[in-house]
Amino acid sequence: MKTLELYIIRHCESESNVNDVFQGQTDGGVTPKGITQAQRVAARLSDVAFDAIYTSPLIRAHTTATAIHAAQPHSTGTTAVPVYLRRNLREINAGRLEGLTIAQIERDYPAEYEWWRGDIARFVSPGGESFVQLYERVRAEFTAIAEDAGRRGYSRICVVAHGAVLYAFFNYANGFTAEGSSNNNFWVDNASVSRVQYDGEFNVIYLNDISHFDKDTQPYVMFLADNARNVNAES
Repeated sequence: MKTLELYIIRHCESESNVNDVFQGQTDGGVTPKGITQAQRVAARLSDVAFDAIYTSPLIRAHTTATAIHAAQPHSTGTTAVPVYLRRNLREINAGRLEGLTIAQIERDYPAEYEWWRGDIARFVSPGGESFVQLYERVRAEFTAIAEDAGRRGYSRICVVAHGAVLYAFFNYANGFTAEGSSNNNFWVDNASVSRVQYDGEFNVIYLNDISHFDKDTQPYVMFLADNARNVNAES
């Protein structure tokens, strides 16, 4: 089969990101810095001709995808790059914890907080999904996207999604199980660029490139990242 190239982008900075809110699938706005980040990553990718853009429909991802689309050489007319909204690219469903800050979760739901921090793979908040469930959703969705792109004859696509979604995907692409993912030392920043190839299997070329930012647009690193940020940019 023909090799498919995927440029994978995490959404730009959201209001919840900077407030350490467990956002999940709750929708919300992006920050002014986030808008600038979206513009920067769009400019970075403006000379990469995409056949299509696949994005989560949540505002923070769709805003990023819209900026990338607008910077493409063919953004209007009959040859415009198509944009596909994919519900299964949405962030993890965090159940009743969505909309709460990390401090609020620790204070109001201490048992859930300890379970989450101690066993992130199996933790599930009432009404939500576990990381194991997310991992399976993401594995199936990225495979479905790659196969859809292949059927359409695409050779290069852009995928815009969320932090936990991409953490799950890159664990899968690197051969880790959901249960073995919790101690892996990497991070996917807002509006970062990662590059992957698919030829029946996903092969990571580089991860979390943020070289298109300066000190004023560097992504905010919430406490969940700890020391896990890993910039493995293309040389």
